[in-house]
Amino acid sequence: MSIMHPPSNSATRSENQELPAVESLLSVQDCQKAADIFRALGDPVRFQILTLLLQDPMCVSDIATVLDDSLPAVSQRLKLLRKDNIVSVRREGKYSYYSLHDGHVRCLVSNIIEYLSDQAEQNDDP
Repeated sequence: MSIMHPPSNSATRSENQELPAVESLLSVQDCQKAADIFRALGDPVRFQILTLLLQDPMCVSDIATVLDDSLPAVSQRLKLLRKDNIVSVRREGKYSYYSLHDGHVRCLVSNIIEYLSDQAEQNDDP
């Protein structure tokens, strides 16, 4: 991952407004990769798949059964998630088992779930 440091140009700051210190910025390419990941996470059914995979690796047919979705639809969703390195596949005989790609993805999905839970609690408070 390449990190760009922004140029220091005090002429762009107004005298009355101080900008927060920015240590570094991600490159445009890295920001595009991040946007691709969030786009993949942005589909509700794909996110449901990820929440299922938080628990254990699963095969396509089991995911389709739990979600009451077709095998081709689930396969297409998993293909996109694989393309963005969000899920990994392990083959055992005629079965393919999908799991979250790594601990970073696991933390990302868990943090989103925790955030949603916190938001729901805040909305319940008078």
